[in-house]
Amino acid sequence: MKKEVTTLTRLIILPAILLISSCKKNATPMASIQVKDAITSSMVNGAVVGLHRCTIFEALCGLIAYRSNTTGNDGSCSFNQQDYDQTKSITVSKNGYWSVFEPKTRFINFYPDGWLRLRIIKGSNYPTSSVLKLVVNYVPDHKSNALLVNTAADSTILLRCYGGASNRIDWFVETTTPFTQHNNGSFLQNITRQDTVTAILNY
Repeated sequence: MKKEVTTLTRLIILPAILLISSCKKNATPMASIQVKDAITSSMVNGAVVGLHRCTIFEALCGLIAYRSNTTGNDGSCSFNQQDYDQTKSITVSKNGYWSVFEPKTRFINFYPDGWLRLRIIKGSNYPTSSVLKLVVNYVPDHKSNALLVNTAADSTILLRCYGGASNRIDWFVETTTPFTQHNNGSFLQNITRQDTVTAILNY
């Protein structure tokens, strides 16, 4: 009787061992992508990461991802290694952050946004065809965002900036045909993270 029980136990355990070994052998290799807040260095939860087979230089690339996933509390999400190997570019998006579209990488620096409500007051007699060019800079990482506006005498515009940091705002008054720069300057502005601050530009 004891011999029969031992034989039966071996018959039960052996398939279980084979099954475990088989699962380990057939486990799908995964590639992890990590998203980090560029200002605080904290991990970003809830960011949507998309994989794209096209490059950032191809028209319409970045519009539709062939694979996507969302980061967890550790700021990371995983994809099948084979899918990642076929990837040429990556998009990352989340409300309150600048969207990312860049060549394939496993580590993403994600920049929070903030807003500057800027009152612009024209103090000089510029040509009627001139425009005001505003460039928002986050200097440490060489990030910038440009905006062209009509040189209104007194108006208010909303600029998207890099939140939680000091931004340098460069401004230029230009005529395009022929190109002439009539005036320029810059100022520093602390931008609240994912909020709005106000300032005045006399140009």
